[in-house]
Amino acid sequence: MKHSLIILIVAFTLNACSLFKSDEEKAIELVQQSKSTEIDDNKTWLDFANERAKAEPNKKQFWKAEKTDSAGVFLVSFQDDKGWGTRWEATLKEKIVKMITGNDYLCMKYNLTRFDPELLFEISNIRLDTLKVEGEKIEQGFFESLFSNPKYKNVVVYRFEADVTNNTDKYITDAQIKSKLKLIFEEKTIIGANSSTSFSSSISKSKPWGPGETKPISIKTKDIDKVYLNYKPPYVVFEINLRAEDPIGFSYDKNIWEVDLTDKWDDFTAGLKEKQSDTVE
Repeated sequence: MKHSLIILIVAFTLNACSLFKSDEEKAIELVQQSKSTEIDDNKTWLDFANERAKAEPNKKQFWKAEKTDSAGVFLVSFQDDKGWGTRWEATLKEKIVKMITGNDYLCMKYNLTRFDPELLFEISNIRLDTLKVEGEKIEQGFFESLFSNPKYKNVVVYRFEADVTNNTDKYITDAQIKSKLKLIFEEKTIIGANSSTSFSSSISKSKPWGPGETKPISIKTKDIDKVYLNYKPPYVVFEINLRAEDPIGFSYDKNIWEVDLTDKWDDFTAGLKEKQSDTVE
């Protein structure tokens, strides 16, 4: 009898502790206990966080949960003190966890970004910023290219020219810029990326990019088929990512430019439809 009473008291205590947990704590637990299917089906997100913490012992990282505008839905993160980290959408009632990091639609929904607010590398003096439809050469096989003329298809391109200033005190010896034009739908993102590094001059150990120095960049995206002009994406975003290193261990990998082109896309497609209508008439 006494043994049974102890068990009941312990069970009641555990249940009471659960009742007094905040919704934020419950949301964190929900994420921690969920399987990390995007990375490893056999591990939970808590396993993932613990492994990351062990790999970066000198970085302070912690769990955080915030309410969203939707009842019972929380934004959960495992982040450092600067706010960089992995994020999830946790719905308590249905016990649904969605990874936000890497999901363009959810990132836009929650206004999350990889943009560097410190402006260590800063875009300025924008000279070109336009959407166009252009002919893009279709890759052909070796023998086909020998016996036929080049083939082209119409694609949507985004052209961008500006300057980038090195606002650090580092001498950058290796730098790569990659850009993406994203048509973001709820279930899919269509990406037009630049084909190569877009610095107008080389950067190397013999020609480092010094503090305060400005470099011009020129970008042209590709690969967005003209058929997407018939659609209205919820979000259209252009972003520029910079990876940079100096010779003594400094490394950088963040977006130095992010701009919402949704209105520009809508105006562009509307203008093309108007031209087509005038041609038909």
